[in-house]
Amino acid sequence: MIIETNIKSRIHSELTNAKSIWVATAMISNNGWNFIQNNISNKAEQHFLIGIDLATDPKVFQELLDNLHINARVYQTNFTFHPKVYLIQKMDNSYTAFIGSSNTTNWGLEKNVEMNFQVNNQDECVKLLNWFNKLYINGYIITEDFVSDYKSALMEINGAIISNPRAFKP
Repeated sequence: MIIETNIKSRIHSELTNAKSIWVATAMISNNGWNFIQNNISNKAEQHFLIGIDLATDPKVFQELLDNLHINARVYQTNFTFHPKVYLIQKMDNSYTAFIGSSNTTNWGLEKNVEMNFQVNNQDECVKLLNWFNKLYINGYIITEDFVSDYKSALMEINGAIISNPRAFKP
């Protein structure tokens, strides 16, 4: 199913019945983070793989560090980490996924003109889960030092997007 705009309402309806989620995204804003946290059960397993190339909000990394029950890592390569994948396992153990251009921000989820696909084919969703897990293993664990260094790197340029994000090493 193609979703051209406002993927937020589709994701919202799936989050309310989520057993587990896996999110691989180039960036998460504080508003995008709050959207997920406000709409998912605190009993649901959460897994995040986040890029830093597009300046994820440092508050999100602090929240991840403070919530030990959430599994999260930073993914960095020599190239930009740019996926936007939301995989949701429902209480009945079936999966649905959203794949497209929407970052985890208000703009990406509901305001921009974006292109996303909803995938309900279980075999394809399992392939996405395997893809996520392969990358997750190579991700960097979010630590106090990482959060501190990341905040400092952003503060050096007055909160603007990092001009050379690959210069920041987790």
